[in-house]
Amino acid sequence: MSRISGITLVILFSAGLCSQGMARAGKVKLLSALVMKPALAELAASFERTSGHKLTIAYDSAGNRF
Repeated sequence: MSRISGITLVILFSAGLCSQGMARAGKVKLLSALVMKPALAELAASFERTSGHKLTIAYDSAGNRF
């Protein structure tokens, strides 16, 4: 197993453990690059329907500094 695959596996496993019973947010906020708007518009409805969470997406240019 490569190092990157191992790190990815650990992150996913940790996220799974942490999400059991702890992540009960009713609202999810997402900041994304403007170029992703068409794809996220299609995915947002499916995410809200399957997860039960309300998704709020803010868009900005990828090179903009905050």
